[in-house]
Amino acid sequence: MQNTNIDRHSRKTVIALLKSFCGFSAKDEAHYIEVVEWVNAEGVDVVMESASGKESFSLTYGQYDALKACMKELNP
Repeated sequence: MQNTNIDRHSRKTVIALLKSFCGFSAKDEAHYIEVVEWVNAEGVDVVMESASGKESFSLTYGQYDALKACMKELNP
């Protein structure tokens, strides 16, 4: 019997080691950032592992655009 309450999805995922981007990232540890697009393609989940531990948050693409605009204002 097949369970009709279960959906299977493929999601876009990218992972980068932080040592190439962040001077605070330890060179000998596997500090990384992972970004996973939501199934509905309206945002992303972000997971970062670093010396301060594991952190995660979610952003809609609108929130991401606002963050990029703020970063551009900080570093014109």
